[in-house]
Amino acid sequence: MELEIKNNLNELGKVRKSIRDFCFETEKFDQSDSRVDMIELGIHELLVNIIRHAYKMESDKSIRISGRLVSNQIIFELFDHGISFNCKTVPQ
Repeated sequence: MELEIKNNLNELGKVRKSIRDFCFETEKFDQSDSRVDMIELGIHELLVNIIRHAYKMESDKSIRISGRLVSNQIIFELFDHGISFNCKTVPQ
């Protein structure tokens, strides 16, 4: 699965549908609703963080989402060119 979206929160519905469809159409993967819900939610949260923090809501940017099956696991990768998170700047 390959998908490129604009850096816009309105794109999240399209991504969620694509993730769900990919998971349920992929053979050799545990397609339980709860498992797919967790995957969908995790990717949703990652995208919100990219949009709000890495790109600071700049709408002229894009994000690429890639999904593939490896053995019996689905691997998703998200690619952006936003500002990296620096964990050293977070107070302990």
